[in-house]
Amino acid sequence: MLVCAISWEQRKLGDMGETYTGLSGKTKEDFGHGNAKFVTYMNVFSNSIADLSMTESVEIDKKQNEVNYGDVFFTTSSETPDEVGMSSVWLENSDNTYLNSFCFGYRPSVKVNPYYMAYMLRSDNVRKNIVFLAQGISRYNISKNKMMEISVPLPNLEEQQKIGEYFRNLDTLITLHQREYFLFDFSGESAKTAQNTLSWEQRKLGDMGETYTGLSGKTKEDFGHGNAKFVTYMNVFSNSIADLSMTESVEIDKKQNEVNYGDVFFTTSSETPDEVGMSSVWLENSDNTYLNSFCFGYRPSVKVNPYYMAYMLRSDNVRKNIVFLAQGISRYNISKNKMMEISVPLPNLEEQQKIGEYFRNLDTLITLHQREPPKEDKILNDIKTDTLFHEYYCQWLVIYKEGSVRGVTMQKYHLTAEWVKKLIPDVKLCDFDRITYQQLINDYAETHERQTTMDFHHQLKGAILDAVDDGLIARDPTRKVIIKGKSPNDKKKKYLSRYELQKLLTNLDLNSGLNMDWLILLIAKTGMRFSEAIAVTPVDFDFTHQTLSVNKTWDYKGEGGFQPTKNKSSVRKIRLDWQTVGQFYAIVRELNDTAPIFVSKEKKIYNSTLNDVLERHCKAVGIPTISVHGLRHTHASLLLFDGVSIASVAQRLGHSSINTTQKTYLHIIRELENKDIDLIMKSISSLLD
Repeated sequence: MLVCAISWEQRKLGDMGETYTGLSGKTKEDFGHGNAKFVTYMNVFSNSIADLSMTESVEIDKKQNEVNYGDVFFTTSSETPDEVGMSSVWLENSDNTYLNSFCFGYRPSVKVNPYYMAYMLRSDNVRKNIVFLAQGISRYNISKNKMMEISVPLPNLEEQQKIGEYFRNLDTLITLHQREYFLFDFSGESAKTAQNTLSWEQRKLGDMGETYTGLSGKTKEDFGHGNAKFVTYMNVFSNSIADLSMTESVEIDKKQNEVNYGDVFFTTSSETPDEVGMSSVWLENSDNTYLNSFCFGYRPSVKVNPYYMAYMLRSDNVRKNIVFLAQGISRYNISKNKMMEISVPLPNLEEQQKIGEYFRNLDTLITLHQREPPKEDKILNDIKTDTLFHEYYCQWLVIYKEGSVRGVTMQKYHLTAEWVKKLIPDVKLCDFDRITYQQLINDYAETHERQTTMDFHHQLKGAILDAVDDGLIARDPTRKVIIKGKSPNDKKKKYLSRYELQKLLTNLDLNSGLNMDWLILLIAKTGMRFSEAIAVTPVDFDFTHQTLSVNKTWDYKGEGGFQPTKNKSSVRKIRLDWQTVGQFYAIVRELNDTAPIFVSKEKKIYNSTLNDVLERHCKAVGIPTISVHGLRHTHASLLLFDGVSIASVAQRLGHSSINTTQKTYLHIIRELENKDIDLIMKSISSLLD
């Protein structure tokens, strides 16, 4: 494990300080008004730097802890993940000030820069860890003990100060601009014109420049090697500021567009949302340099700061809009026209320069730190270019995956590691090139189907890209990999027809008390995952509104107990028909409200157990045998055939993206499209009747 000896060490909050309680469940009404100050819940939630102006005056119990300069406050409970565990850092030297009971305080025992701590505790990575630990059955709650398990990166004080100052200045810049904006009088007739000339206007890319194509479908193999430079897809994807060192030499058609300083490059297509529409800004004055056909170029016609543009186009809000526009049936694709519809905030040039400079300096600071030689206690200190790849991969799993992924997923990673050791036991990092990697994929594909091989590739790719970033592998060997796989086996039917499902349900024994047949009924009627269905408790049913809440799963592969859902989208409410409501009301009303209906800590249940029960029923009524997961497919298929929209089916199934639903049920969607074509032809032909 990592030890706390280097400047950017990972430190648990519990190792760096102690917690204290708020006002012991009391509020201002318990004390009346007086001369003390009371830090409110909304104060903590709304401000990363706690604001004394938001406190309230109260009479106080002098035994309570007073807050000190540099203390951190955390919220404890919320109905939504957005508010739980939110933090603020107290930067007042004010006596007689105390904390709300719905929060708790934390006092560092080591020297930390309060501004750094304020922004770090609200960073995406830390927030994700907090929300994960806070998930409960009906609310999000985080205790002091759980919060003290959270780790934060801790550079030395000088670096903390610089990072804190960057974000503090950036906040100040934005705040000053917002004051300018909100003080503007929009009541006059020229309001619309004035609004469009403000320094932070929203501008479509298409209104600020023009696009151009890459190499018309050609690659370096079409030209051989020559004196021109070729900007690769991975160059655009990996770097916000495009790096000339990653280009390749090619012979070139001089009719192609050369790239210019300040041009923006966009990727066009990907199997995942992470790569599509990724952008880089070209900051080289180099003639005879051209762009890959899997990307397109954009040349601004107005003055923009290239560093500002580079970071803004990779910001969360802009990326979300790009991914939304890029969703397709089997791939993510974004055209030049779609990209030109994207809007970006455009402050004046001076503000652009300042913002671009902040992030550029921050990138430089991080890069310089990453180049710092590892200390003797660091876990990867012995990793060199001649280290065996399977050894590197195992250590990479320990650092980056253990504790950050679910146990089931971690088992898959370990299985991948075993295959790597088996297939390439003697391959070193320095020898890991494209041919070696392609051969690894080919060898794995000989005994696995294509989708399984694709999963194997994805689990390796993260470690390989990190090795490339660290200079352990010269170039990305996964680029342009071809995924193969053996012919799929004849598989069991994945779903039943409506008639077959009706025969199955009529064969269930629902009159002998609670049994596995009730679980089959529940999954068939709701489309829930097996782990979600066995975690259902009586309190999850809302019989009045005919809904069932899905907010947890059951760890049937491990030690048992409730677990978070697969993803945030899996937390949902499923509407139930009146018949199902009546059936389950009668069977669960006498049960413990918060205990799972179908399992207990004393009696485990496995997926295979229910599959056996289901197989007996299928054979008894003479229908194809399907798995428990096949009931989920059946549920979705029937809804799609009945004309329910893909979006509604995705929401009911708890898919994280509509694209998942489209991929899973592509065969049904195509069948429905054929029916739609028949309807279209029938409608058109009837026009002249």
